[in-house]
Amino acid sequence: MEVYIEKEGESALYASDRIVSLAMDLSEKLLEKGAQIQRVETTVIRVCLAYGAVQVEPFAIPSLIQASVKMPDGYHTTQIRRVYQNAVDLSGLLELAKLVDKICKEKPSLEEAEREFHAIADRPIGFDWMRIVGMPIGAGGFAVTFGGGILDAFCAAIIGFAVAWLNILFRKKILNSTAIVVLDAFLSGMMSVLLCAVGFGKNLDAINAGTIMLFITGVLFSAALQDLICGDLVASLFKFMQSVLSAVAIVAGYSLSLWVGTRLPVAPSPDGVTPLWADVIATCLVGTLGFCFVYRVPLKEMGFSVVGGLVSYGLWILCKNVFRFENYFLIAFLSSLGLSVYSEIVARIRKNLVSVYMTPSIFPLAPGYHLYYAIFHLMNKNTEQFWAFASNTVLISAGIAVGVVLISLVLRIIKIPKMQRHLHKTH
Repeated sequence: MEVYIEKEGESALYASDRIVSLAMDLSEKLLEKGAQIQRVETTVIRVCLAYGAVQVEPFAIPSLIQASVKMPDGYHTTQIRRVYQNAVDLSGLLELAKLVDKICKEKPSLEEAEREFHAIADRPIGFDWMRIVGMPIGAGGFAVTFGGGILDAFCAAIIGFAVAWLNILFRKKILNSTAIVVLDAFLSGMMSVLLCAVGFGKNLDAINAGTIMLFITGVLFSAALQDLICGDLVASLFKFMQSVLSAVAIVAGYSLSLWVGTRLPVAPSPDGVTPLWADVIATCLVGTLGFCFVYRVPLKEMGFSVVGGLVSYGLWILCKNVFRFENYFLIAFLSSLGLSVYSEIVARIRKNLVSVYMTPSIFPLAPGYHLYYAIFHLMNKNTEQFWAFASNTVLISAGIAVGVVLISLVLRIIKIPKMQRHLHKTH
C-alpha cells in the first residue's frame, strides 16, 4: 500500500503529515464535543488506515491525544493535541462521526476531507440558544418531579435561565470546570433561598432538587466505567476523579447556600407529593426535552430521546411502585439496562450514535433528589439520614453505570473479532 499523495510533486513526507494531522484534528474535535475515548482512538486508526498507514498507535485521555503513525515507506510521524475543554454537543458529534464514516468508505481527496472538516470545525458558534432554552425547561420539569408546584417550577426555570447565561459568560474566563460548578451550585442555591424568602417560591427543597439536576455527575461516572470496561484505565480514572470532584463541588456550593439560608426567613418546605401523571409528564416530556436542548440533540431526533426518557422512567416506576423493589442499585440497573437496549435499537434504525438517545434519556434516573437531601441532612448534622441518602446516591449512580456498561460489553464481545482484525492491520 502506498502513501496517499494529494497531487503530483507533493512529497510523501508532507502527505503523511497531512494525513495524521487530519486524523488528529478530527479526534480532537470529537473529544471536545464529548466523544468516548474509544471512539476518539478508533477515529485516528480508521482515518490513517484509509489513507495508507500501516501502523497506528493512538493514546487518548480526556485532556490529551497522542498518535504515532508508520507509513509504508517506513516514515514515522508523531503528533499531540492538548484538549482544554469538553462539552457535550451531540449535534456536532454526529456531524463529525458521519464525516469520519465518509472518509473511511469513500476515501475522498485530502483537500476535500480537510475542507469538509473545516466547514464543521470553523463554523461560528453564535448564540447558544439551545442551552438558554434547555436549562430552564430541564430544571423546571424536575422541580415538579420532586414535589414542587407551578410556582416552584417557574422559580427553578428562572434559576436555570440564570445559570445558562452565567455559564456562557464564565466559561470564557474560568478554565477550571470545578470552580464553575462550585459557583453555579452556590448561585443556584442562593437564588432558591431568596425566591422562597420573598414568598415567590413555596418549596425550597423541590426547587433545589430540580436545579441540582443541571450539575449531576451520574453520567460522567457511567462514562468512567464504560472506559474501564473498554480497557482505557487512565481515561477511566481521569473521568472518575472528575465525577468525584464535581460531586464535591456541588456539595460545597449548595452547602454554603443552605448555610446562608438558615439566616434568612425561609418557611419550611411542605411535603409535596406529585400525582403520577404529572410526575411522568414533568420528568419524561419536560425534563428530558430540556436536556435534549442542553446537549444539542438534533431537532429531528428529539422525539426519540424523549421516548427514551419515558422508557427509563417508566421502568423505574414499574420496578419501584409495581414490583416493590427496595434496592436502588437494582432499580437503577434494570431501568438503565432497558434504556440501553432501546437506545441501541433506535441508533441502528436511525443510523445515528447511541449517545444521541442515551445521554438525555438517562437523566430521569439521575440521583439529584438523593444528592440534594444528602447535602441537606449534612448541613443539619443528621448523620443517619445523610449516610442513607448518600449511599442511595452512590447505589443509583453505580446501577446506571453497570446497566449501560453491560450492554456495551455484550456488543463489544460481539464486535471484538472484527475490531481485532481491524487493529491487526496496523502491525
